[in-house]
Amino acid sequence: MHRTGRLMLLLGFCVLLGIGISGRAAHAEPIMQPTESDLEYSIQTDKDTYYLGETVHAYHSVTNPLDVSYTFQFHRAPGFFLRVEQDGNTVWERGAFKQVPWDLTLLPDETAEQEYIWYMLDNSGNLVDPGQYELVSTTGGSFEDSSTTITVIPEPTTLVSLLVGLGFTSLRKRR
Repeated sequence: MHRTGRLMLLLGFCVLLGIGISGRAAHAEPIMQPTESDLEYSIQTDKDTYYLGETVHAYHSVTNPLDVSYTFQFHRAPGFFLRVEQDGNTVWERGAFKQVPWDLTLLPDETAEQEYIWYMLDNSGNLVDPGQYELVSTTGGSFEDSSTTITVIPEPTTLVSLLVGLGFTSLRKRR
């Protein structure tokens, strides 16, 4: 009986210990999963000012600064989108090509980059006017994550043609 009593005491202690451990685990803080807003986004162009008709190279990147991996679940390819706006109106956009679900996993400190080329044409294929344009990038199409502004100025030959057309410059032979 003495042995049975010790065994019952040991078993009771183990049960109490198990209840204590599981009770503490139930009150533990939940582990927060990273979201898209925890990542770092940027869009850059090869320069800030362009002559009308020049090609704009834009680089949209997303970096995972977290200590854990993050996986995007895209519903369309490529998953990165660029919109060009002037005065809040969409002038041109480049987005999804195909409705193909795919995943992109960024490891800690890893960056994914997408390059866009804009030929300064609007969605109808017309050359845009000089002015300020905002390039807005989105990842996954869910929210606007970054933007930058560029300036488009008339090309030098346009200015010379304008001056010649207004009569400010003329060539005359001296007599």
